[in-house]
Amino acid sequence: MWRYINRLDYGKKYCLNSITVQENDLHAAIVRALKRFNAENESTYLTLMKATIGDAIGINGGSDEIDLLTRRVETLNKRMITLVNETIQSGGDMESNEDEFKDISEQIEQLNRRIAAIQDSLANDMSRQERLEQIQKVIEQREQNSDQYDDSIVRQMIECIKVHSDGKLTIIFGGGYEIEESLK
Repeated sequence: MWRYINRLDYGKKYCLNSITVQENDLHAAIVRALKRFNAENESTYLTLMKATIGDAIGINGGSDEIDLLTRRVETLNKRMITLVNETIQSGGDMESNEDEFKDISEQIEQLNRRIAAIQDSLANDMSRQERLEQIQKVIEQREQNSDQYDDSIVRQMIECIKVHSDGKLTIIFGGGYEIEESLK
């Protein structure tokens, strides 16, 4: 069972409308979202899956992960531009969003460091083909069990799950891809 943390800490004082989510319902919704992600954008899904599995088995990424990270940097840059435009349109000052600007900038910097590290690793890795074959085997096994919840895959592929009071979920995958799913 999952419950909004402020509701647990403070009761109904600060959070009047939080819902309780049964874990099996949450798992089922996540599995449906993963399947939809694969169906709607197989290329990005497979790229994220390869990066996830590569990370889990100790491979420092590859060109697919670089593409995924580059897309995430682009998404963050777009968010920064949107935030600047919204601030200007509302007549606010930039200092009011300073924390969010700083957070986005730090994320971009971290992603760029990861891209550079992967590029260095690619230049030095001699057993790449063997490792890529290992990743492909894991992906094939995962596809055979696509109806089962796998916590290790979910924790690495999904950045954030937002639970809305109406029972809808917004599932945000690495690379910024979002899917809305209902709990039932």
